[in-house]
Amino acid sequence: MRYGVFILAAGLIGAPVAGAYADVTVISETTGADGVASARTMYLTADRMKVDTPKFALIFEIGAGEMVNILKDKKQYMEVDVKALGARINDATAMMKQKLESVPEAQRKMIEAMMAQHSGLPGVQKAVATTYEKTGESKTIGAWPCEMFHLKRDGKLVADLCIAKADAVGLTADDLAVLHNLAATMVKSLPEGITRNGAVTDFDEQSKQIGFAGVPVETTLHLNGAALSTTIVKSVDHAPIAPDTFVIPAGYAKRDMPGLTIGQ
Repeated sequence: MRYGVFILAAGLIGAPVAGAYADVTVISETTGADGVASARTMYLTADRMKVDTPKFALIFEIGAGEMVNILKDKKQYMEVDVKALGARINDATAMMKQKLESVPEAQRKMIEAMMAQHSGLPGVQKAVATTYEKTGESKTIGAWPCEMFHLKRDGKLVADLCIAKADAVGLTADDLAVLHNLAATMVKSLPEGITRNGAVTDFDEQSKQIGFAGVPVETTLHLNGAALSTTIVKSVDHAPIAPDTFVIPAGYAKRDMPGLTIGQ
């Protein structure tokens, strides 16, 4: 599961309203710390979303709560039932808790503290406080004026965002209703310990903190004080998306989803 995709996608979510929906294609470019740039395209229709990169693609069937992970370098694809994944995570968590009951108290507390820092499992990881700190700087990315914000989780910088107003970028609430539905599906299907700790961005909270409904048109991710990558939105277009965009390429072999296990 590439949760970074959910974070990026959910950062575009607006509250759905009734109206005509037009397909949307968002093209962006990501440059890593090594200076190598790669393209990313996000296709949105009323009931499907696809995130396409040079190495992999993710296809979401929103209503069904299903996802296909396409591994281009291996010519394989993996089907993921999000609800089934959530159930497996819950089962693994229950088994983990059972195993911890037999561990001496001091050792158990140490393990739980370590897992609270690094694990996304429900009941283990503490809730994360997310803040958007306005820097006072502004930029123009492409044709879009945007304002700079530090995105922090528990006080630690995780990203610098240049956020433009959604309507200025050409994205309406109707356009983004598909992503709102995706986020709702993820929240309902996955354990709370995952969704509340950053796997799905709370767009309403973002809008409340920054003061407007906006989307990041430039995102620089940070880890331990170092910049990991910068993603810049290049274009946002409204045009019908061909149905075969969401078809698994011919010749790709199906791969089973890896099992979720707890050490013996």
